[in-house]
Amino acid sequence: MRKANVAGFRGYLGKNGEAFLLIALAAAVYQPWNAPGLPILDFSEFLPRLAGNSFWSGIRSVADYLASQGRFAPLQYVLVAFDWKAFGTEAAGWHWSYFAINSAVLLLARRVLLKMGVRRSAAFVAVALWALMKPFADCWLRPTGETIGLLFALSAFGIALDYAARANPRRRALLLASCAFGMLLSKEILVVLIPAIWLAARLEKRDGAFRWAPWRRGDTELIAALTTAIVLAAIPIAYVAHHASADSYASRYGAGRISFASALERFEIAFLPGREPLSTLKRVWADPAWRLLLVLPNLIWVALIADGLASPSARRNLWPIAIGVLWLFSGIVAYLPWPGHSAFYMVPFGFGMVIIAACASSWLFERSESAGWTGIATAALLVGLTAIEARNAVRRHDLRVRLDSSIIASVSRAATANEIVAAVPEPPANAASWGWAKRLAEFGRAAKKLPVLRSRDISCAAVDSARAANPRIIAVSEQEGCGIVVPQSETIRVSTFERRWPWLLKVQPFYRTGYISPIR
Repeated sequence: MRKANVAGFRGYLGKNGEAFLLIALAAAVYQPWNAPGLPILDFSEFLPRLAGNSFWSGIRSVADYLASQGRFAPLQYVLVAFDWKAFGTEAAGWHWSYFAINSAVLLLARRVLLKMGVRRSAAFVAVALWALMKPFADCWLRPTGETIGLLFALSAFGIALDYAARANPRRRALLLASCAFGMLLSKEILVVLIPAIWLAARLEKRDGAFRWAPWRRGDTELIAALTTAIVLAAIPIAYVAHHASADSYASRYGAGRISFASALERFEIAFLPGREPLSTLKRVWADPAWRLLLVLPNLIWVALIADGLASPSARRNLWPIAIGVLWLFSGIVAYLPWPGHSAFYMVPFGFGMVIIAACASSWLFERSESAGWTGIATAALLVGLTAIEARNAVRRHDLRVRLDSSIIASVSRAATANEIVAAVPEPPANAASWGWAKRLAEFGRAAKKLPVLRSRDISCAAVDSARAANPRIIAVSEQEGCGIVVPQSETIRVSTFERRWPWLLKVQPFYRTGYISPIR
């Protein structure tokens, strides 16, 4: 009996070894147990609404706040309220929560790729690279609706892959619609993924390739179920967005400048693993060897995928590539009207790259075993390089957290202060509601480290007049922004190190420096 159990366990490991390796790789890179603190970026908004409230009151408070910004994403509220109830301000607990969600996303992604017929090694390198690229790196460090929505999107995609092969698919149509509903309640813009998921449901696998399936009653039922789910989710989403103020966060949608350059930037964020964009090549003639070296990882990645797509198998299997392209570009197009370029917004749509890369890597094996393993080895080297860049992202995030925490600790020692201002080169339009000073004050108050302080961002030149008008004011600034704006300011310097392509063997120091003015 014991030998049978050992053999069964070995067999399970043999079938799922890459899954364990994916989780181990993510843990080694992102290290949730080492989180130095919570970032003020999101938590200055959430914590004041959670502190002192019960679980359900916290959900309502966060929901009210996000509704004021034109957002309706209740599954995010539940996660934030649950983590607060479970972990409070213990950063490691929050990071373990992100780690659990993101790990589930990776395992689901691997599972649906294997269901598509992708080789295990190809699925591993494609998912591993996705998990370490710049967009996904941010999602291991902060609460996002993108990865919650991905759990539903990938579940729906997995159900859709064999939808056409089911004799009585009504139950699966309802499951698909439920996943679509959950996806929209996690992140509204993920509605653009539904066409790619529906396309997968219209295909069936015959003779080792995906083919367009004959239309059946189940396909009509699926369209009806998906439409119902979209409408039910869209009603509260549209209502909240319509009743939000004109300066709400959601109202910024449509303010972006739609251009080819913007589309290319988003494509590179979602598709390319290297840090340097291909636009670097515009200056290639100034220093050809150096410019080519900087973008070499991206050029290798593009060449590897192109090589796989040139194989005969690719011409017989165009539907998976069509799904990957539709999945990827639906996000690129959807975000063109958005003025910001936050990398993590592209995480869900980067799965389109994963589909294309995994299929291309698999098809190399059909040319020859040596070609296939050469491609996998090359991709594995890129995974290693991307892992180094992901560690850099973690260190920089932790550095920001440490600097803000040190500034809050310094401000807390100024017992008579009644206002904090942040000197920045370009203050936001609504400087009393947004900005660095507001985040510092709100986070410090919610974490019980600061009293109630007025706060606003001001220009570098306005510091002197602000201090003259209020002698109990504290001004903060950064070396990368306004520098020292008040003589005799306290200097706070935090440092880390990083390795960057192409200097992988060289440890490079990286600093952030902040300044806190004394009270007059």
